[in-house]
Amino acid sequence: MGASISADIAAVTSDIADAVPEPPTTNSLQDTLHKDGSYTYDNTTDSFEAIRDHMLTNKEKAFSGARGQVTLSDRFQTVANTADPDTNIWTVVEDNDANVQALQGAALACNIQAGSVGANDAIMHTKDLRTWFAITGGESVGEFYSTLFFRVRFKVADLTGQFSVGLVDSTAAEGVVGTWTNTSTTDAANVYGNNDTVYFHTADGTAQATDVSGSFTNNSMRDIEIRITSVDTKLYVAGSLVATHSTNPAPGPQTYSVNLSCTNANSIQTSLSVELVEVWAE
Repeated sequence: MGASISADIAAVTSDIADAVPEPPTTNSLQDTLHKDGSYTYDNTTDSFEAIRDHMLTNKEKAFSGARGQVTLSDRFQTVANTADPDTNIWTVVEDNDANVQALQGAALACNIQAGSVGANDAIMHTKDLRTWFAITGGESVGEFYSTLFFRVRFKVADLTGQFSVGLVDSTAAEGVVGTWTNTSTTDAANVYGNNDTVYFHTADGTAQATDVSGSFTNNSMRDIEIRITSVDTKLYVAGSLVATHSTNPAPGPQTYSVNLSCTNANSIQTSLSVELVEVWAE
């Protein structure tokens, strides 16, 4: 009897060793849970729970993901009323008396006010929040293109001033409003306005612009959505398609940041009011 029990224990011990080998079998679940080649398992960093906790804690840093994630506007009000937006999320530029401030109220809002002197910029853009999307494909499975979506609700106090709202090359995200004009060649997909003319602008090293002024009026909220694929970039206003750029669309894959900005131009100290910002990929 004793020999039989010993044999059974040895067999179970052997099965356990085989089930969790050291080092683990390549591509096994145990191997997948380890982030380096040491196989020193640590449940604070190598578990699915840890991955989940990290994404919930840092969800804004991976906001180009499944639709329905928390929107960036939820971070407008994590500071005192009229203070700068959460600087863990947003980088803020305020030239002289220009002002960027979160506004407490019924809506999650932020106001971006150009300065009183010409060329004074007010800018906010995402910091360490970089949207991206991948293009994959192969002859055996055909081609698959993912789409990057950018949605924002905003209004411009006076369209005679200069403003820009959109996705821009992260390496140039701190650029002044003039970086994202209708003739700018830096990678971007944005709505740009100056002197009562509003453009849908994209660039992939060469600019393409469409006059969409008819879709915007002074001090009126607009919901816009920009959709970037590998073949074109589209602008929707209030749910309707108003422009498609396929000659020089915003390129993908690319690393983008959200940029919301305005400047004093044409002797107008204009401002942006923003209530919603969403970015996701499908």
